[in-house]
Amino acid sequence: MITSVKLHNFLSHKDTELSFDNGVTVFIGENGAGKSSIIEAITFALFGKTTRGAIEDVIRDGETQAVTQIYFEVNGKKYQAIKKIHGSTSPQELLDDNSLPIAKGKEKVSEEIKKIIGLDYDTLGIASIVPQGQLTEIIQSDNGIKLRSLIDKVIGTGKYSAAEKGLGEGITAFREYLTEKYNNTDEDVENVQMEINHAEKIIANSKPQKEKLEEMAESFKEKIKKLQEKKEELSVNYEKIIHLKDKEDNVWKSIKQEISSLVTDNEEHSKIIQRCEESFGVIKAKSKIEDLLNSKNSKKKDIDQKISECDGKLVKYNDRKNIASNIEFSDGECPICHTKDVTVDPEYQIEHIKQELKKIESEKTSLAKESSNMQEQIDEINNKIKDVEYAENTIKNSPIKNSKHLEDWKNDLKLNQNRNNVLEKIIESSDLSPKLVEFMPNLSQTFLDIEKLQKEIKDFKHEEYDKVERELQTVNSENQEILMRIGQVAEKINSADVSIKKNIPILEEIKLAKKYVENLEKIRTSIFSTKSETIIGARNFAVESISRNASQYLEQLKTEIKHLELFQDGTSIKIQCNTNNGQRPVKNLSGGEQVCVALAVRLGMSDLMIKSSLKIMVLDEPTAYLDKTHCEYFVDAIQQLTNFMNEKQNFQFIIITHDEDIWESAKVGTIYRFTATSDGTEVSRL
Repeated sequence: MITSVKLHNFLSHKDTELSFDNGVTVFIGENGAGKSSIIEAITFALFGKTTRGAIEDVIRDGETQAVTQIYFEVNGKKYQAIKKIHGSTSPQELLDDNSLPIAKGKEKVSEEIKKIIGLDYDTLGIASIVPQGQLTEIIQSDNGIKLRSLIDKVIGTGKYSAAEKGLGEGITAFREYLTEKYNNTDEDVENVQMEINHAEKIIANSKPQKEKLEEMAESFKEKIKKLQEKKEELSVNYEKIIHLKDKEDNVWKSIKQEISSLVTDNEEHSKIIQRCEESFGVIKAKSKIEDLLNSKNSKKKDIDQKISECDGKLVKYNDRKNIASNIEFSDGECPICHTKDVTVDPEYQIEHIKQELKKIESEKTSLAKESSNMQEQIDEINNKIKDVEYAENTIKNSPIKNSKHLEDWKNDLKLNQNRNNVLEKIIESSDLSPKLVEFMPNLSQTFLDIEKLQKEIKDFKHEEYDKVERELQTVNSENQEILMRIGQVAEKINSADVSIKKNIPILEEIKLAKKYVENLEKIRTSIFSTKSETIIGARNFAVESISRNASQYLEQLKTEIKHLELFQDGTSIKIQCNTNNGQRPVKNLSGGEQVCVALAVRLGMSDLMIKSSLKIMVLDEPTAYLDKTHCEYFVDAIQQLTNFMNEKQNFQFIIITHDEDIWESAKVGTIYRFTATSDGTEVSRL
């Protein structure tokens, strides 16, 4: 039960605190006085949800924060739920009797509240709170679905549905476990059995096939043995043939190598002979070249001496030219001694000196040209001297030192060329003549071996050996094919055997799992399903109890309806009204009569709801459509209900109404008057 509620800056309430007793609590006040805000505060504190829009919309105008706090008791344990709003944050917590936290945060608190009272926000609103204008909604529905849904929530079918869902999830998880462990589930029993049967059939069909193939393989084994013996018998000579061919191939290889070597040596020897012949010719002219060089050097020396003499004469005449230029004669008088009629020496006459200088210059030019030509001849002779030196160096580093050596080398070259020609002719003829030994003595033993082998294989029948070889290859190929087929069949048998060994334990496990799941499914459908006998029985009991209790409350309300009967019709629950004049459908009742029927049905659920964790029912404006007489009947019914609840204990009715007159003399638990003021809602206890 709810013991008290506190509101701070919540909707129209600045600071409001209400206490609740067992039985009936009535809120009286005009529309907008803040009566329904108390119910809004209760659900807000419990679940952090509101029907007033955004959370910030429940804060009192002009304020920045709000708090709702509810104290309640369930099964002897006391709790308090607190919900605050401050700016963008809205903390929520659930505390125990010692104010110690049980849960914090909207999600965790809502989940814990659901566990304690057995109802979530939506379910509480349907089962325990009847908003204004919705009292008659459950009986006005033509199909009766809403009434059945409400009764199902009252009798706790949600727990059965949760159990049914849990069993379904458990079965799914169990199958996931089976899939992870065995790669099969209880649904695969038939498939696994078929796999085992198929594997057994493979083994049964494959074993005779394998035995037949093994017999064929044994037959081929015997054939191969005989052919191998025949081949070994012929192989002695065949190996000699191979050996003979190897030796012949080696001889041909040696001949080709010898030819290649001779060609290389002959080319090299020809080059050496040519170089030496040329060098000997150059060296032979050495003395003549040296004599010629000495003669040319002597002549050039004489020419250079004459050029030097010309240079002396040029100096001498240039000096005279300078002297003659400095002496000037006037009227035949000497400028030095002033002697008259002086005759000048021709050697000091300017014209004579110029002629002599010209003559000497011409002679010098001719001598210089001659000297240059002579130097070119000397340079040419020096180059020949270098050629002689190179030739001497060539002979020094050559194996040929003299003319006799040169002649010997020429003779050897002719012999080697002749040898090479003979070997090439042998290659062209493809005939290994014994004469070859004359040119290649190192092959003498090889030729003896070849001759011996040729005699030993004289009677060898090569065609017979080839025939045995081909037949052996064919039989071996066929035998390999048989052995491969035996391997394939053996693999099929082994694979099938592995499949059987793997699947038999799995089959045993999933058969047990199948029985287990079948039992769970049976429990789920027969007990926890909404169509199970358990639920149908509980619903039938609830329908009968509500019908009986509702009929008693209708009697207290003094209506023309004498008996009310609820009955199941498929997936819905419908209401049948019996009057003195016969049966009447709900839709043909007056508005007041419909309110009375709805109240009776709601009140008829009260005895069932006592068994719920949170024993409370809120009626918002329940008398809105009742006339004065029926309002008085309703108050009398509530008074009788209060006495009834006092006997049952801890069941609460909260009635919200603006009809103050009908409650003035009512004997109910607690009445509060709500008044709207400029400073918010004021609440006073009557």
